[in-house]
Amino acid sequence: MSGPNIELELYGRIIVQLVKAEVIPAYILRSMEFEFDELSQSASSVADRAHFAELAMRVGLIVDRANIQEPLAP
Repeated sequence: MSGPNIELELYGRIIVQLVKAEVIPAYILRSMEFEFDELSQSASSVADRAHFAELAMRVGLIVDRANIQEPLAP
């Protein structure tokens, strides 16, 4: 097991468990997903837009896995 995708998968699983255990408030992840999506739309370069879009997608997958239904703010 090595490589950046494996590491990101493991980090994602850890974050899901932390959210489910209520160590990390769920609204923080929802806010991060929203922020990265906004940054992807307003970034000046194609590379930055792609980078932020990927981050938004990855955080969105974590939100889905953790089954987060909470709104953006507490």
